[in-house]
Amino acid sequence: MKLKGLNITLGQPASIPSVIEDDGQDFIRIDTLPPQNLEQQTIVSLEMSCLNRRRVRRRLTAPDGTSFGLALPTGTILEPETILFKTPSRAYVVKAALEAVLVIQAKDWVEAARVAHQIGNLHRDVQFSNNS
Repeated sequence: MKLKGLNITLGQPASIPSVIEDDGQDFIRIDTLPPQNLEQQTIVSLEMSCLNRRRVRRRLTAPDGTSFGLALPTGTILEPETILFKTPSRAYVVKAALEAVLVIQAKDWVEAARVAHQIGNLHRDVQFSNNS
């Protein structure tokens, strides 16, 4: 199909990852997640920080050297234990990387709300808990 000088080729369905060559390097494009069940595959862990689990349009290289081009829908959050890609012998699984966190113990809910609002304005994640 041609659209104002652009040549667009309709290819395979989005659910079938395709191998793409970019700058001489092959990578597997992922625009949908596979079924979230494991069979007998070897697990390849993809450690990601909380921030990186929200960055779903980027290049990623697994510890075994396999390169992926993430092209998941905007707003997708890769939760820990999400299967990103599967082959008959391997499953590439998202793992939460260890991260430093800041723990703030507010004296009451009003102070907690004020701090959360200020941190939220910095676009940082906030979690509330009743734990001491």
